Amino acid sequence: MIDARLFRLLLGITLAAFSFSVCAQVSGTKNIPGDYATLAAAVTDVNTQGVGAGGVILNLVVGNPQTAPTGGYAITATGTLTNPIAVTCNGNTITAPTPQTSGALNDAIFKLIGADFVTINGCVMNENAANTTTAAATNNMTEWGIALLYASTTDGAQNATLQGNTITLNRTYQNTFGVYSNSTHSATAVTTSATATTTAGGNSGLRIYGNTISNINIGIAVIGPIAAADHNEVADIGGLTPATGNTITNYGTTGTFSGYANVSGTVNGILVRNTRNYNVAFNTIASSVGGVTAGTLSGILINTFSTVPPAP
Repeated sequence: MIDARLFRLLLGITLAAFSFSVCAQVSGTKNIPGDYATLAAAVTDVNTQGVGAGGVILNLVVGNPQTAPTGGYAITATGTLTNPIAVTCNGNTITAPTPQTSGALNDAIFKLIGADFVTINGCVMNENAANTTTAAATNNMTEWGIALLYASTTDGAQNATLQGNTITLNRTYQNTFGVYSNSTHSATAVTTSATATTTAGGNSGLRIYGNTISNINIGIAVIGPIAAADHNEVADIGGLTPATGNTITNYGTTGTFSGYANVSGTVNGILVRNTRNYNVAFNTIASSVGGVTAGTLSGILINTFSTVPPAP
């Protein structure tokens, strides 16, 4: 017969080991399917368990298209320089769900909410053809291909890389953005100005390379925090060679869109605001045929700062 004290000791060791295995952080390459049945399950697990040593690659195996969850995949886990997060789609199509939440203005395919050192690459992101209600108050559409938003005014989504993706939405809906990064509102109240209050709350270190974005009202919008001391530091849209340039086509429908906080009232292929040390280069930009019916159309707009930064 096992001594009662020995039994309790063995039981404690067993429970501790079980607890460790259940709560272990996620690391290495995780195949979908294989390690996870769906990309949604993989994202949920990383958000819950966190990122382990060496980081994690969520690898969507070729030939496995996905449907995003309502509102989009919300990545809230944070990586680091040595422990990054990567979503690698290998050319798989990810389709928006149908319908999106009626009247919501913050639906996406992917949302990085306070998530740092995340790479999204090789994804083909499409609006769902069944989503057709475009009136803002009752819309069932997808606003953003990829969105970067803060988790709190002191916890932004920093050092993200968006590379080699194809984003196609539906520009007949006025609130469509290919890539949307805004540090002046929360992840839910997009028309209420509530700026990030420190440099940590911005979306600094954003790199957007080699993406193909089409059928949207606005291609890429990057809006940093309002105070000069808090502005985004580094936004690289297109890189340093033609190979990393983005292609933005069939954009521009109307300047009459919902009042997203601190977004210019013009229609733009690329909009950058409140951001220091930006690079916009080697991008191909072509507007829609018969596009803008109200407002002003620009290819690239580097807007005035909300608060002008001091001279270097």
